[in-house]
Amino acid sequence: MNNRDLWTKAAELLGESELSRRFRAWASNLIKKELLKRSNMAPDEFFLHQAGEIISHLNELTGRHYTATPDVQNMIRARLAAGYTVEDFLHVHQAMASRWLEDPKMRDYLRPSTLYRPTHFDEYRALWYADEKKKQPSPVTVQANNAPTADAAEYRKQVDNLMSIAWWEFETWSDFVRHTLKAPDAASLARYEMPERLRQLRTAPKMTMRVLKGKDIEFASEEYKQIRDEYIQEMNQ
Repeated sequence: MNNRDLWTKAAELLGESELSRRFRAWASNLIKKELLKRSNMAPDEFFLHQAGEIISHLNELTGRHYTATPDVQNMIRARLAAGYTVEDFLHVHQAMASRWLEDPKMRDYLRPSTLYRPTHFDEYRALWYADEKKKQPSPVTVQANNAPTADAAEYRKQVDNLMSIAWWEFETWSDFVRHTLKAPDAASLARYEMPERLRQLRTAPKMTMRVLKGKDIEFASEEYKQIRDEYIQEMNQ
């Protein structure tokens, strides 16, 4: 029985939603263990770091000053235990800020008690993916003689330029980020292969501007170096 047959059979027994939830929890737990190992932090310290990252992102988007109170920590911990990741929280923030931030009647709902409640969290998260799908380019148009249009040719050239150098070939985090700026759109950047943790760092709020302005990015630079060194070492074994 191949993987597709196994998934189909499991979906029949558990239901697609429950199977997806269990898979997400399993994958999230693996990611959490790996990040915890690399952080050299105690579990509680690592969780507080995650909670702080989540609340800081919400505050940056909304201009508010929320804190990780015990109640907020409990909500975050519960969502993480359910298999969601820090990135899922950031996606929820982005999806709902784009809808509510400029709406006087709804902006006050951009708060942890609303965004992180279990009855809404997955729904809000799904909206982010729907937004990203809308950003994907339509299929490349082709002229009657099947020759690509000038715009299509330029698009392909930009994508080829992006894909021509692997992420680990860059010595520094800044060089890597500057290269990814060559992506003509979000869809092509999503296809550019890189470890998931680097993708999270790459899409962190204001990361691009910090790199371009030469501001302090020591944390990202050190993590990039560690991930890159480990990857190169594995390739050479």
